[in-house]
Amino acid sequence: MVADDSPEYAVEKVIPRSGHMRRNSCHREYITLTMSGLTFIKKAVTTISQIKPKAVAGVNQCIDDRFKSFNEPLFKHMNWIDPANWCDNIEQELTSMELIATHFQETLSPCGFQLEKLRSEWKDLKFTVKHFYEGVPFAKLWNKIFEYRRSEFRNVCLLVEILLVLGPSNSVVENGFSHLTSMLTDRRVSLSHSTMEHLLMIKINNLVWSDKDREDIIESALETYLATKRKRKIDDSPSVSMLGTVQKRKRYDYESSEDSTTTRDTVIVDADSDSDNPESSDETSGPESECSDRDAALDSLDRTC
Repeated sequence: MVADDSPEYAVEKVIPRSGHMRRNSCHREYITLTMSGLTFIKKAVTTISQIKPKAVAGVNQCIDDRFKSFNEPLFKHMNWIDPANWCDNIEQELTSMELIATHFQETLSPCGFQLEKLRSEWKDLKFTVKHFYEGVPFAKLWNKIFEYRRSEFRNVCLLVEILLVLGPSNSVVENGFSHLTSMLTDRRVSLSHSTMEHLLMIKINNLVWSDKDREDIIESALETYLATKRKRKIDDSPSVSMLGTVQKRKRYDYESSEDSTTTRDTVIVDADSDSDNPESSDETSGPESECSDRDAALDSLDRTC
């Protein structure tokens, strides 16, 4: 029950129309949302002030749990990749590099990574950067090293490439979900999981593959499609109702040999039957009628071919 002497408040807010938030700002349409008849504002402010400390603590705990993986020692040993963090203690940097190389050993081994050459390459790299690339920004520095001096510092470049492609968030996973949502439309809900997995892999890695890789994928898909036995469904029901007329469907198979290969085709012949005259259907049902129907079907197929 609201007291008569309690003041009333109104709040207005201009917001975009439903579905207009994704439009360009110059094409959006806005509406004014008004909330009137609000009372006991002071009491609500007091209640919110009491709830706020618990809510903030809960949100902070959720954030810490979500990004707790960033507290792992592995991320602390990646500072050497930025020249601004280089120091005179080369042993500390080499220890960090060896720890990262051990963690990504399965990825580096197929590339021919040699841990014993890492020390000499790192010393030469720091000397080269100091005398030839002093003051070059972080991103441009490694681009120049990859382009012009990869052969000199091969093992260091392999290690740096892994660190540069590491995603600091789950944006890579979210990107995959976005691609999957765009593919799985209302008209493609019957796609199998394996087909969706293959389509997703092709769409995400499209910019990574070369022209030769794309050609190999197309050829492999074509060979798989041609090797698959395509099933052909034929209506073998004794009769079907079509526009009020009962028709009998008869199935005939024949084999034709051409170039030492046997081809098996199917011919379906529809014969009208008079429901009012059962005698006529009895007369036409017999070995002779079936032979004549077979001959007629084969003749029509020969004319078609």
